[in-house]
Amino acid sequence: MRNLLGFVCVCAVGVMPLVGCGDNNGGGGSGGSAGTGGTGGTGGVEMTSVSFVVTGFDPVGGLTGPLEDVEICETDTDNCVMTDVDGAAALQVPLNQETSVTMEKDGFQSELLAALLTEEPPLFTNGLGTVARYESLHGLVESPYPMEGTGDIIATWLDLGAFPGATLDLTEPATGKRFYYDEEGNWDADLTETTSYPLGPKGGFTEVSPGVVQVAFGGTAEGCVPLVGWPGGVDNSVRVPVRAGYASEFVLTCDVP
Repeated sequence: MRNLLGFVCVCAVGVMPLVGCGDNNGGGGSGGSAGTGGTGGTGGVEMTSVSFVVTGFDPVGGLTGPLEDVEICETDTDNCVMTDVDGAAALQVPLNQETSVTMEKDGFQSELLAALLTEEPPLFTNGLGTVARYESLHGLVESPYPMEGTGDIIATWLDLGAFPGATLDLTEPATGKRFYYDEEGNWDADLTETTSYPLGPKGGFTEVSPGVVQVAFGGTAEGCVPLVGWPGGVDNSVRVPVRAGYASEFVLTCDVP
């Protein structure tokens, strides 16, 4: 999700193409009444509808088709929807304020996506990795799984193949174990920058304590703007909410070198 740009694709274990755009469902009500297409008790908050298509992913079979009964919720609320047989769902979320959504389904890693929407929202395509896949990835960097009171952060550059040599740093006081994806799509804690992974440069952190953290970009990553995530406090950065047991994803686009 993004504050200015009306498209994005997200996937912690692979990148999928843009599918389309959602519709803006108009303004909310006042004094706690429901807005058009919104939910009751929003207190005048303008709401909009964001469409999702969720698929499964595993390292051998790749995309495994639409996922039904994925629960998508505005974080820490009962504003939730379930995906249908086509993996599709639409959720009402606030405009012009930082928000986030969670995705959950048995057998798959739970994910968290942050947003600041100020215009017509996109259609998001998202691939959920299996628990078995995440257990394998954590094992590669000697990190416990299931996570022990911490969360993961996954960074993806939308510009496929454009940014080998990009770097990620957690701003103090946040700490975590950094990794980058190797050219086969596996986590490697010994790498010091992004590689030429065919599905796009990717990296992240595991063992990150819950809270809102800031990630700064460097190396070949200049002039970066988050498409998924909250704007950072300094240039070339993003703020990411981290929740225990979840993989928090953000997506970037940067100036091409």
